[in-house]
Amino acid sequence: MFKLSETLQERLEILNEQQRNANLTSDESVELAGILELDRIFTLLNAKIIAESA
Repeated sequence: MFKLSETLQERLEILNEQQRNANLTSDESVELAGILELDRIFTLLNAKIIAESA
């Protein structure tokens, strides 16, 4: 199964918190969008793996 590394997961949590506080720079917004996209890709890949193994 695909998942974010612990370091990347921690970074995602930090960026999400900063976003909630309206405290993200434009670079951090781009970084957050990239991490979220990677997370979506992993979710789709994991769903495909599960569906194919059933």
